[in-house]
Amino acid sequence: MKTKYYKQFAVALVSLLFLAGCSSNFLDIQQKGVTKVIDYYKTDADATGAIMGCYNMMRAMNASVWTSFWMTKESLSDDIYTGGENAGDRPEYQELNTFTFGSTNSPITNIYKYSYMVIYRTNMIVDNFKTPTPYQKVVIAEAKAIRAYMYFELATLYGNVPLVLHELLPTEYAQPNSASVTNPDGTVTPTGLYAQIEKDLTEAMTDLPLKSQLKAAGSDIARFSKGTAQAFLGKTQLFEKKYTEAAKTLNALISTGEYGLYQLSEINNDYTQLLRKSTEFGKESIFEISYSSDRVNDWNNAFGDLWNDPSRTNPANLVWQLCGPRGDQGFNGPQDSVIVAGKKTPNLSSRINGGWGFGYPTLDLYNAYVAAGDAVRANGAILTETQLLEKGGTMGKDGNFMWGCPGLVRLKYTTWATETSSAPGAVPDLCYGSNLRIIRYADVLLMAAEANLLATPADVTTALGQINQVRNRVNLPSLTSLNLDDIKLERRLELSFEGCRYQDLVRWGDAKTVLANQGKQVPTGKRINGVLQYNTNSSAGFHAPKNNMFPIPFNEMSSNPNVKQNPGYN
Repeated sequence: MKTKYYKQFAVALVSLLFLAGCSSNFLDIQQKGVTKVIDYYKTDADATGAIMGCYNMMRAMNASVWTSFWMTKESLSDDIYTGGENAGDRPEYQELNTFTFGSTNSPITNIYKYSYMVIYRTNMIVDNFKTPTPYQKVVIAEAKAIRAYMYFELATLYGNVPLVLHELLPTEYAQPNSASVTNPDGTVTPTGLYAQIEKDLTEAMTDLPLKSQLKAAGSDIARFSKGTAQAFLGKTQLFEKKYTEAAKTLNALISTGEYGLYQLSEINNDYTQLLRKSTEFGKESIFEISYSSDRVNDWNNAFGDLWNDPSRTNPANLVWQLCGPRGDQGFNGPQDSVIVAGKKTPNLSSRINGGWGFGYPTLDLYNAYVAAGDAVRANGAILTETQLLEKGGTMGKDGNFMWGCPGLVRLKYTTWATETSSAPGAVPDLCYGSNLRIIRYADVLLMAAEANLLATPADVTTALGQINQVRNRVNLPSLTSLNLDDIKLERRLELSFEGCRYQDLVRWGDAKTVLANQGKQVPTGKRINGVLQYNTNSSAGFHAPKNNMFPIPFNEMSSNPNVKQNPGYN
């Protein structure tokens, strides 16, 4: 027994000696790859890294296949059918397209979360560079403009969400809704958010360089310029119905001469080039999110970030593959050729890979192009079955189309074979590098035309000149008189599939009529005696004022007792 006690005593003594010999330095091991906040936000390199984190998060939230901001906004419009393999494929997107979603819908939940992740990163920049260098002042301005852009999207989609302008303490996590007013039609105007958005953008414009000055300021063409902030300010004022102020802001942006429209002769008479690699960061670009096909993604080397939202380290845009015409249901892209040096050569620029079948154009959109006599933009945005067959491709098999396809596929942001990787080992499905245009000069011209038309006093002459620039570019005749319906149509035809339509319809008050039957009739792709068949969903369709906004996500409601749900949602 004594031996047992001696052994226990010896172990205890050694343990005490070991602990006595340890210092706090022994336990205080610096975690590799991590810098404390107090030691960061010091140098210009820190500023670059911090602002890149904001862009990276915006890139991820638009390109993650199961939570794409772009796909979410498009799904709410009358420009696309959801598609997929069948009516049950990716129900989160099907719910959006039919307006049957609730507060647990995953894109609605995740976009809300990711937006605040971007906002958190911008707040850290604004708060922590106390004595900024000239370059850091540019980055702070950039952060304010990005924060404003995120709050603009939240305001126009979710309403009066909490306004957070600094890193919150744990005691501050349960933030209330921002200030707002309820309008007679039941819609909500988030006045507190809009005031902060205008403040951030106005302050940002003071320190941001013009697009032509980005490089000299230590920035680059992919980042926010003064023109980006100015465009978003004008857009915000337009949504607030401050038409006179919006006209002033947008007219001033146009007068800088920093931007221009590509004429057809500059893009080889190929309107599809406006959203392809050949014009990325070109003269029409005010802000776009950059993607790359350089990383060799494959099914076995997914780096853990291809399928997990947000895919913050994946530079490719997977949603383009998601929304390409479905290959396993019979789509085969154009196989046409061109004559080069007297020889017949495959026309590689027109090749389209098979995708996973989401986002087919609606017949309503196609008919709008036809009714307007708008052949240039129709052919640049939509490929018909007839056109595809003429180029040696197929729209389906056994006489049928793909599910959700009315015999049309998108050309804007489609699965262009030349815009993914052909590197050894790369899977093209996972490597699309086409950029996403967030706002471009044609959009600014059309917003300016609307603002000038509705300003006090109206400036119809200036408005006509702005809208006619956009029309003349696609060989449409100039208008000699102008009303709001002309602008509404022009925006739809020019900006189809660019994520603008739903928010436009809501701000105009048109969503309740235009989207009333959204999703009630969806093409199955099956044809009987040449007649396209439809799947019926009687519960689908837009309901006002409820569907003017998303619900505040369930996760936020369950963890935040101070936030109130939007009208119509549980």
